[in-house]
Amino acid sequence: MLNIKLDKEIISGFNIKYSVKERIFLYYMFFFAFLSAFTIVLNILYGLNFSFNYKWIIIFFFSIIMMIFSLKQQKIKLIHRIGTYSFVIIILPASWLASAGLASPSIIYSLLIMILINYLIRGWERICLNIINILINIGLIGIYGLYPEVYKHMTHNEQFNDWIVNVPIVFVFISILLITFENAYETERIINNKKSEDLKHLSQIDTLTKLYNRATLKEKLSLVHKAYIRTNFPYSIIMVDVDYFKSYNDLYGYMEGDKCLQAIGSLLKRRINRNTDWAYRYGGEEFLILLGFTDKKGAGIVADQIKKDLEKIEILHEGSKINNYVTVSMGIATVWEQSQKPESIILYADTALYQSKSKGRNGFTQFEKPKAETDAISK
Repeated sequence: MLNIKLDKEIISGFNIKYSVKERIFLYYMFFFAFLSAFTIVLNILYGLNFSFNYKWIIIFFFSIIMMIFSLKQQKIKLIHRIGTYSFVIIILPASWLASAGLASPSIIYSLLIMILINYLIRGWERICLNIINILINIGLIGIYGLYPEVYKHMTHNEQFNDWIVNVPIVFVFISILLITFENAYETERIINNKKSEDLKHLSQIDTLTKLYNRATLKEKLSLVHKAYIRTNFPYSIIMVDVDYFKSYNDLYGYMEGDKCLQAIGSLLKRRINRNTDWAYRYGGEEFLILLGFTDKKGAGIVADQIKKDLEKIEILHEGSKINNYVTVSMGIATVWEQSQKPESIILYADTALYQSKSKGRNGFTQFEKPKAETDAISK
């Protein structure tokens, strides 16, 4: 299975301890803390009235506190709400009123807060908070229009310094934020695709033997039959059944029975090594091998090799009536007519399998074409 946490770390390059939302919130708090400290220093250097620093001091300490709580990852959703609501309802309006009016970069900060709202908050709460944020901004604009004296006054040079410092920094942060969003979405897309591929793969595999399961047989069978129609090169099916497997389970228990099936599954997987061949657990102790581009002679060779491979690993079976070790019976059917349905080849292989059992087991039988069809083809 895919290690999702490891993939997140590789793709994003960020500590997997923090989710994307937690990272975004930390970025915001770090940005506002840095911006506040930077602005305070510049204001002091420019000799601005210290009253312009009050809001930045508050924002600095608030952002640091939010970062500390967020890094602890305790009640993280509550921390996100406290941070977002505080900026929307308290800090942002206070910052507007402490600025020089509409010419201030406060509008840009309003947009930043809008992004934060829509990324961290969900559902009706997000809609309501967006509306509150918009109404607050409209209200502040209205106050400026009706009572401009409420806002602090800046000289032209002070206004210029405010813009030249804040706006580029905000734009750089927005660029970083957009890159972070893009990486986050790409990370989630890759992870979801891999999860989907893993789930699809798991749905195709028998959990015990790690062979393909019966549900996936139809797709591959249709594929090789279409190839046969195009090339006229036949394909074959081998049905494999473990001899006296019920006796094996009764004697050794179901856990040992599962180990026996796993060993046979591994044997078949090693033997079927072309990309046009597939091995399936067909059900219970039955297996099915689909051999693309394989004629009757080639299928017989594969069946004989499987028989010899099983003899080599010598799985003890004292309950068998024909051998001291586990054996299998096999039935082989090879397509011979393009008008045949692929499913009929499975039935023919199954018929051949029962013929092998009736002959004494521990061997394989080739299904023979009905004589009437053979005569019709020769004529």
